[in-house]
Amino acid sequence: MNPNTFVLKNLLKDEEVKRISKILLYFYFFFLIISNTFSQGLAGLLCIILIIRIGITGGRAYIATPFDLPFLVLIVCRFASTFFHYEPFQAIELVAKRLPLYGIYFVITNTVELDELPDEIERYIALIIYSCILGGLHGFYEFIFLKIVRPGSFAGGYSRLSEFSSVSIILAMFLRNNKKIFPDNWFYLTSFLIILGTLLITQSRAAWAGTGIALGILAIRGDRRYVFLFIAIFCIAVALVPSIRERAITIMDPIKNMSNRDVIWTDAIEKFKENPVLGYGIKSLKSIASPEVQSYNTWHSDYLQLLLESGIVGLLAYLWLSMLLFKNCISLIRRKSAEKNAIFWGITASLLSMYFISFFGGHIVEPVLSLFFFSFIAVISIFSLELRI
Repeated sequence: MNPNTFVLKNLLKDEEVKRISKILLYFYFFFLIISNTFSQGLAGLLCIILIIRIGITGGRAYIATPFDLPFLVLIVCRFASTFFHYEPFQAIELVAKRLPLYGIYFVITNTVELDELPDEIERYIALIIYSCILGGLHGFYEFIFLKIVRPGSFAGGYSRLSEFSSVSIILAMFLRNNKKIFPDNWFYLTSFLIILGTLLITQSRAAWAGTGIALGILAIRGDRRYVFLFIAIFCIAVALVPSIRERAITIMDPIKNMSNRDVIWTDAIEKFKENPVLGYGIKSLKSIASPEVQSYNTWHSDYLQLLLESGIVGLLAYLWLSMLLFKNCISLIRRKSAEKNAIFWGITASLLSMYFISFFGGHIVEPVLSLFFFSFIAVISIFSLELRI
């Protein structure tokens, strides 16, 4: 067979497989907050499909994007520290479980092309918002009927639902005029109220404050109507719902109401001093923490989590990626038309919220939220190809 004919046939097969991947990505975004197992399973399947695509095309299916290098450096730092700390088989198991979480970045950058991304990102955001509405309704059911003070979603506890609802309401407020996502004002208002209610009943002070950053950006941009509505509903909820009021009052004295974070963070800093360069590897808390901290699953701060698991090297890699991310977000905001500008403002404000929440919890080790976070980075990385033109 002519080599050129063989390559052409494989490229045609790749287009068919890529079409399947695009359909699976819709399910992936929709099920992020609905089913932890299903969303992670889809991420793993999409990673396998990408490897097959790259194989059958002799590497031609791979598309380089601006964040690939810093993202790979971050992955290498995370995994290298794990192999230094654990026995080989244990390290392989830990790394294998996390490959889909990082692999979703490459799935998106190598599946969605630049010219089709504007339409695709609107569909992704719509699916994120709609799934948050369903997750929120489940949370309301737990809050009202099961009397759970801080309800969760189908896919997990209140921390996951709170950060997801924070990002969803930010995207909704910035894209409220997008008719592809919100066909009419009544649909937007209903979505807004459900997601805001979800954010309130999860009672996450970090998520409230992270959303407040986005509200400030909206107010500065002159979009104040829904900012005032948000604040009014928040005040009404604080006045009428005892559990929300009690939670809000603790904001007045954050040092006294740190939920034991002072103990966790103090222990984290002491352990960091003992191994500052490479850290102790992924999921090392149980093996290194003091007895009073070992009952927790994380260090309750993404930045401390990175320091303890991957050392200064890992944190610097993360900060490098983050610096490029926000630099390109700002550049894209300046270049885009008003309609597309709203998308970049929404994503940038959502990322700012996530980075703020990271001081007190975060998404680095949380399976659903890390998938969510790395997906956003992939989208900005594809859009950043425009900056090279």
